Amino acid sequence: MTQLKILCDTVLKQQPLQSSKLSDDQKQLVKAGTLFNIQAYAPSSDHVKVTLLDQSPQGKNTWYVYQKHAAIVDKNDVIFHRPLS
Repeated sequence: MTQLKILCDTVLKQQPLQSSKLSDDQKQLVKAGTLFNIQAYAPSSDHVKVTLLDQSPQGKNTWYVYQKHAAIVDKNDVIFHRPLS
């Protein structure tokens, strides 16, 4: 199963913008180590757009996450990640 793995405390966002520019209903804090099952993902500038499979924070299943704060994994193999530099 393909999953989004959160590598450090970060924010899921409704738009690929700085979280400080978004209202509270457009962002969701997530803790390091959180795993989300995902249906689809696509790189979007310095973010990854993900469609969550069986979880929907705030009733929404499509979110953006900063690429360097997360990895896409499949059966524990990393298939997409942009490491912190």
